[in-house]
Amino acid sequence: MPGFIGKKLCPELEIVRGDYKKYGAESRVFSGIFEEYDPELSMGSLDEAYLDITEYVAERAVPIKRIARNVRRSDGSCRIKWSLGSGVKRSCERSGTVLIKQLG
Repeated sequence: MPGFIGKKLCPELEIVRGDYKKYGAESRVFSGIFEEYDPELSMGSLDEAYLDITEYVAERAVPIKRIARNVRRSDGSCRIKWSLGSGVKRSCERSGTVLIKQLG
């Protein structure tokens, strides 16, 4: 959400300047986790990635739910809060991510 909208909705909002050097470092951890599942992944931005895990799933017969649990590691290696969505193409994946975020 852009800051000006946040300020309009919440006038007492305090906007803190981001640290893009730290954010970039976290993004490299984030992409490193995903590279384990798709070395050819496509990064959409610092915090958005598109993966094709078809080969990974076929080779290991792993359910997608288990991959989601594995990717959401609890080892603390990635401190960015993020969500997962899956689909047969990007538009479906995006819808899945939005739904997951809404469901908490």
